[in-house]
Amino acid sequence: MAHAPAGRTPFKARLFHGLRRLHRWLTYLMAAPLLVLSLSGALLVFGHEIEGALAPHVWHVEPRGEPLSHRTLLERVRQQKPDIAVWSISAGETPADAWTLWLAGGAGVMTLDPYTGAILSQHHPHGTVRGTLVALHRWLLVDGSARPWARHLVSAVALAMMVQVLVGLWLWSLPPRPWRNAVPDFSRSARLAVSRLHQATGLATAALLLMVAFTGMAMYWTTPTRALVEAVTASRVPANPEPAAHAPAPVADLDAAVAAARAALPHGRARHVRIPAKPDHPAVVSFDTPGTLVPSHAIVGGTPPRVLALQDGREASAAGWFWAAHHHLHMGDFAGGALGTAVRAVWVLLALIPAAFVASGLWLHARRRPSPS
Repeated sequence: MAHAPAGRTPFKARLFHGLRRLHRWLTYLMAAPLLVLSLSGALLVFGHEIEGALAPHVWHVEPRGEPLSHRTLLERVRQQKPDIAVWSISAGETPADAWTLWLAGGAGVMTLDPYTGAILSQHHPHGTVRGTLVALHRWLLVDGSARPWARHLVSAVALAMMVQVLVGLWLWSLPPRPWRNAVPDFSRSARLAVSRLHQATGLATAALLLMVAFTGMAMYWTTPTRALVEAVTASRVPANPEPAAHAPAPVADLDAAVAAARAALPHGRARHVRIPAKPDHPAVVSFDTPGTLVPSHAIVGGTPPRVLALQDGREASAAGWFWAAHHHLHMGDFAGGALGTAVRAVWVLLALIPAAFVASGLWLHARRRPSPS
């Protein structure tokens, strides 16, 4: 919370007080939802680890050599749940992670031991601890016909957060010697110390906060954010692969289809297999692409299976890279190993900063000096 500079021009004084009033009212309006998004976002950064610790029998398995083939896994699932249709199969991040099966017809999600084919759990996607946090973070747990409006609200809060950051930077720049206000000072009043910390933290984290808010907004307001990304990068986001565009191309042997996709993309690791939705549709196999966050995709169909269409993540445009990576950038899970853990720890602090801004901003306003009469 900067103070208007002495000797300022009338225009600068009006601008300063107008921006400060906007800054304050945005805080009032977005305080409650922003606190919810901030705290739930901080928990979600390590959401997989939290869920694995709470229910290890559902999310962790004992590695036993190579996983079973996709066709064998589907056969094992049919033996245990003959009335279930599988829509897609996702491999775990590590050999000790259970695999995830998304089920057709709204039947939910399964976790599966890829070494035995044993079903570990069947649940609603938002029926777990992490799933509940996702629902809270993305649509405030609102269900039914009101959910889209809740998602609009969450996106609007993300946009307001971006405006707050930019207004705060503008406010900071108006007084003379603004860098002085970015140096914490604990030698005088508590109000000055909090004000300086508020401004210093805003300056240090502004770029990351803008990125996290924008990538969060892009998860629902996809059309305008994608258009902005394409305009800024002067490139296009490629369309998602559509199996229906290549029908009829029935897949008689799913394992042979996955092998054909691996042969076309030998540099990647198969992470996701979309089962043909209709008998004459091909399959889609998605791969992690080394050196980039952009996945690679192969549409495979026919007998014998052949690759009908290919998207190599290494050839992605700038817009394609950002669009494929925006969820990872939002969650901070774009690095692996010890570096990845350190980055996500930083993202936890980053997620908590908006809550700290709300608390410190309201406290500073409550302790503001009365205006001279």
